[in-house]
Amino acid sequence: MTVERLFPEITIPNSICFSPDGATACFADTAVDTVWRVAVNPASGRPVGAPERFLVGKDLPLGGHFDGSVVDAAGVMWNAAWGGGSVSGFAPDGRLVETFEVPAGQTSCPCFVGPELDRMLVTSAWQGLSPAARLADPGAGHTHVIEGRFRGRADADFVIAGE
Repeated sequence: MTVERLFPEITIPNSICFSPDGATACFADTAVDTVWRVAVNPASGRPVGAPERFLVGKDLPLGGHFDGSVVDAAGVMWNAAWGGGSVSGFAPDGRLVETFEVPAGQTSCPCFVGPELDRMLVTSAWQGLSPAARLADPGAGHTHVIEGRFRGRADADFVIAGE
């Protein structure tokens, strides 16, 4: 196995996720508050084109920076906003679908859980928080559950809010 640098200008890579059909990858550079989208070969995951800007920091409704992401069966990319205390879903066209506030300032990564993959877990961190800031943010450093209407599976019969 070899390691190959695909996009050399990225400083803080995050948010790596793929569309349900495997033909599109998204990734963020947290330092520049940008999520990029690139066409990939579904069989290999290798890029077949140049990355295009998909989202920028001003797209995060509660502020923060793009951190971890996951894509549901409907193609909605759910992103945890580091410093924004939230998870926001963005449709494949970039439209904001919904935002969930999380009781922690540094949300870091969402994932789907449960038999129908209709619930979301969101991790949070207390990295860089002083003892006083940790006391002021008791949700930091924990995993949070968002009960929901997510379509984690293609065969699940759920409706994404906003559709």
